[in-house]
Amino acid sequence: MNFDENEFFRQATLRISSSLNIETAMRRCLDFLKQHVPASGMLFGLYDPGLNVGKVLASIWPPGLQKPSEAFFFPNEFWAWMKDRWSQEPGVKIINDLDQEELPVRRILSMAWPSDVSHLLMDLELEKKRLGTLNLFVEGRNRYDDFHAHLISLLHEPFAIAISNI
Repeated sequence: MNFDENEFFRQATLRISSSLNIETAMRRCLDFLKQHVPASGMLFGLYDPGLNVGKVLASIWPPGLQKPSEAFFFPNEFWAWMKDRWSQEPGVKIINDLDQEELPVRRILSMAWPSDVSHLLMDLELEKKRLGTLNLFVEGRNRYDDFHAHLISLLHEPFAIAISNI
C-alpha cells in the first residue's frame, strides 16, 4: 500500500489552519489524524523554565479522561531536568508505557494522565525558538510506533505555526 505523505501533510495542514479558533482547528485536525494515527486527545503545552511551570495552551480532551488544570507546577526536584530537556534539540518522543520511562517523565505525565495512556510528543520550534510541545495521546499502552512518529514529524512546521498563534 502506498501512502502519500504529501497528501497527508496537505490535509493535516489545511485542518490545523482552518479556523481562528484553535480548539476548532485542533478538533478538525485530530479528526483527520485519527484516520492514520491512534489518538483520542491533543494538547499544545508550554513550559516556563524560569518558573518551573507548565501551561496547557489549548487542548482537545476525550470524555473518558479528566482534563487537567491549565497551569501546573512541576516538582522542584525535577527543575534542572526540565530545564535541560527544554533546551535540547527538538524531536519526537514515543511513550508507550509510562512505567518504563525515567522518573521525571513518569511523575510529570502522571500529573495529568493515567499510566495506561500512550503519548506521542513533539517539541515545537521556529527560528531556533522553542514554542512549546504537541502531545497526541490515546488510551492504552503500546499504541504508537515509529511510523506514527514519522507522520507527526512531517507536521512540525504547521503545528509550530499554530502554537505561535495561540
